[in-house]
Amino acid sequence: SLNELGLTQLSDLANAGAGKDRVEAQILWQRRVILSITPFIFSLLGAGMVLRTNRGGRGLGIFLALIGLIGYYLLAFLGEQLARTGTVNVALGGLIPIAGSILAVAWFNYSSRGGDWKIQTDTLRSLTNRFRAAPEKLQLSNLFVDVTTGIRDFDLIINLIKYFVLTLCFLAAVFIIFTAFDLWKFAGTIDGGTLLLAKYLFFLMPFMYLQIASSAAMIATLATYVIKSRQNEIVTWTSAGQSVYRLLVPCFLATSLLGLINWQIQERILPSANQRQDAVRAMIRNSGISPDASGRRWVATGERIYSFLTPTFASDNEIRDACANCQRDLSIYEFSKEGANLQTVFRANSGVWENGTINLQGSVERNDVAGGKIETTMLTHAQIVAAANPFVQTDEKPSHLNIAGIKRQIAASSSDVDKRNLSVALETKYATIFLPLIIALFTAPFALSLGRKGNVVTVGYAIGLWLLFTGTRTVFDQFGLNGFLTPALAVWTPLVFFAMLGLYLMTRVRT
Repeated sequence: SLNELGLTQLSDLANAGAGKDRVEAQILWQRRVILSITPFIFSLLGAGMVLRTNRGGRGLGIFLALIGLIGYYLLAFLGEQLARTGTVNVALGGLIPIAGSILAVAWFNYSSRGGDWKIQTDTLRSLTNRFRAAPEKLQLSNLFVDVTTGIRDFDLIINLIKYFVLTLCFLAAVFIIFTAFDLWKFAGTIDGGTLLLAKYLFFLMPFMYLQIASSAAMIATLATYVIKSRQNEIVTWTSAGQSVYRLLVPCFLATSLLGLINWQIQERILPSANQRQDAVRAMIRNSGISPDASGRRWVATGERIYSFLTPTFASDNEIRDACANCQRDLSIYEFSKEGANLQTVFRANSGVWENGTINLQGSVERNDVAGGKIETTMLTHAQIVAAANPFVQTDEKPSHLNIAGIKRQIAASSSDVDKRNLSVALETKYATIFLPLIIALFTAPFALSLGRKGNVVTVGYAIGLWLLFTGTRTVFDQFGLNGFLTPALAVWTPLVFFAMLGLYLMTRVRT
């Protein structure tokens, strides 16, 4: 793999190789060199933004920084693709993001600070004002006052949602850019690769959302309450006799609701989306050819081998002719107890396992092998005793299954290692509903700190604690996967510990 080579090895390969391998080695070598100087470029770009927008508010500066970050990587993505298609050479393609950054730095530092900037901001402000309600009309912020517990709760929830959506959009943009970077070298070389890549990113959305939703909730909590604290709103509310704990009620309600939403996405949307995005990714890496177009499966259990088509690959006519859960084009091979001699073969249009019996439906052909001869019998139906369901796909990834599917796999699996891995995945899915609330429990006390320490220090403590939480979960998951702890103990120990830590920190907050 090119990613496993160092700079010297990549250079040797680029000099000695030919064709696509040579171009990929050159691109990767140049990417690593450019990324090593990217922090210096960002520091110059950030300094220019700060000096230029020192009167435009922190929000504008942060927005420009995020746009600059995304724009830089998009230019790098464009340069690499132009190099792969032969439009420009590799060296020129790698210089595109650097040239764009130099132009941006020059514009921020040497263009006039008045005129054109003021015209652009005034134009942007006039465009946004068109979407605002007139002052004499009913404002959106006043629309729900009568159905809420007060303006304070409504304002907190609106801010939590706003910062959550903004954080989610930014993290998703970064996630998509780097994912597209990784796969474009495959998608850019096949017909319809752009459409396949777009399809893959679309089906990746649910997985991406669940990966970053909890982190976005943490950032939204910090942003909401830290800004309220800096604007002295927290001090005003507490001075008026309002408890700090009461101020956290909207946050805990919002994160609890978020946990329910995440759980529903995990159970209802994520399994099918993961199956499709894995299939599309396999097509992209396989030059647009599906690695398994037939959908036929082979399963060996005891003295039998089963061959069948899953219901996913059945046609609408087949589904109407038989049950939706039946396996299609089913063949069953029965061997002797020693497993050396084939004794009986069943072939049926469809079959289903129910209560310890495989019911073969439609036209059933039975072939008995004895004494070197084959005796064929045609039946209208047949039943075969099978203690366990042989049609359960025990090799399916946990990410392709919901909670019920993982339970079925655990029951059908005969491997202790598989059962342990599936059990860890099952407990992790159960924990999804509580994860945003637990993160809010140990994050909110830092955001509401009214002590003498600066907000930056307290926010740093909160982020550090979140990183510790993430690392602890990873370590305990490995303990569960390797059998040092039971799956339930491995998954729930970090969650319970940090939830109790959050409750303790809540008691230390000045109210």
